[in-house]
Amino acid sequence: MDDVAKASSPDTPPEELRAIADRSTHHLMRARIARNPSTPLDVLTDYAAASDVYLRVDVAHNSSLSPRLLRRLTRDPHRAVRAVIAGRPDTTARQLYKYAHDREAVVRSAVAEATDDAALLGRLAHDNDIGVRHTVGANPATSVEVLRRLARDPSSVPRNGVAKNPHTPTEDLRRLAKDEDRIVRLHVAWNTAAPVDVLEALALDVDRSVAETASESLMERRRA
Repeated sequence: MDDVAKASSPDTPPEELRAIADRSTHHLMRARIARNPSTPLDVLTDYAAASDVYLRVDVAHNSSLSPRLLRRLTRDPHRAVRAVIAGRPDTTARQLYKYAHDREAVVRSAVAEATDDAALLGRLAHDNDIGVRHTVGANPATSVEVLRRLARDPSSVPRNGVAKNPHTPTEDLRRLAKDEDRIVRLHVAWNTAAPVDVLEALALDVDRSVAETASESLMERRRA
């Protein structure tokens, strides 16, 4: 097995991974080592202090981070690293609430995608960034009350998120199926919760992609 394969394999002994890390300077090799759950903590700690943002992102993806190193990465100055941490299953609810006020929208969006806390999603539904509101709308844990509010959002981007959510109320899917934005209608056509009569109407949509998608969804329903 060559070094590339060893760097990626969780079966590679930690000492061997350390030796590969010591002799490797190529980013792709270091990236594999950074993500390997068997990589020694001291190597990960060194990588987490690197000036290379991409390498720190790779470390943030590692499933075997110690609590101390995880806490360190939560304070990383770069939004990409914080966004990865926000999406980790071992990130605490307290940290997610802090990230919900992060200055960077990409971090707040990561929280909106990762959390199943309806109260936190309700708070993020008021975010000034349309991308964050879109992610809230697409999250299956978002409450019906919030989904209904976002279904009437002035921007089509949050409405887009609601249109693809399988928990969106039928009444709102019917409204979104008539949305002026073709992408919103397209996502309704893909939505497994869309009623058959809504799909039949969308199959006659003036937009070809919407009509074709709705027709495909109808065929899948009839085959089921």
